Amino acid sequence: MRYVPSISSALGLALALALFPGCARKSSKPADSASAPASAQSSTPGVVGESPSQSPAMIAVSHILIAYKGSLRSTATRTREEALARAQEVLGKAKSPGANFAALADQYSDDPSVQSNHGDLGAISKGMMQADFEAAAWKLEVGEISGVVETPFGFHIIRRNG
Repeated sequence: MRYVPSISSALGLALALALFPGCARKSSKPADSASAPASAQSSTPGVVGESPSQSPAMIAVSHILIAYKGSLRSTATRTREEALARAQEVLGKAKSPGANFAALADQYSDDPSVQSNHGDLGAISKGMMQADFEAAAWKLEVGEISGVVETPFGFHIIRRNG
C-alpha cells in the first residue's frame, strides 16, 4: 500500500522542520550513502538492516530523543554516557512485545514537541533531516524500530510508521 501524506503528516513535517531547521539540504538530490559518516554505516550499532530495494519519496517516522548536556538545543543536565544508557534502556522497552511507542515517547523523549505529537514526526523526505537520522530511518521497514542513533541533538530511537 502506498503511503499518502495527510494533514496531520504535514503538521508533523512542520514540527520536524522546527526541530531540525538548519539540517535541511538545499539540494534536491538524495544523500550519497557512500559519503555518510561511519556512525551511519550498517555495521555501526544503531543502524538497522539494509536499504529497501525501492526507496519511497517520503516515509513516516516517529522518534524518541534522549538529549544530553552539550547536545544541540538541549536543556538536559545528564552526561552523554547517562543519555546513552537511558536510550538503550528505552530501546529495550520499545522493542518489547506490545510496546506503545507513542506512550514511551511521552514518558522519555526530550523532544520539546512531544506533548503535541507524541514523537510522531509525520512524513519526511530525503534531505530534510540530519544525515545520520535520515540514513537510519530509510533503512527501516514499516513498523521496524532502529537501534540507538546519535545526532548532534542527542540519541534517537526511530520507528518507521509508513
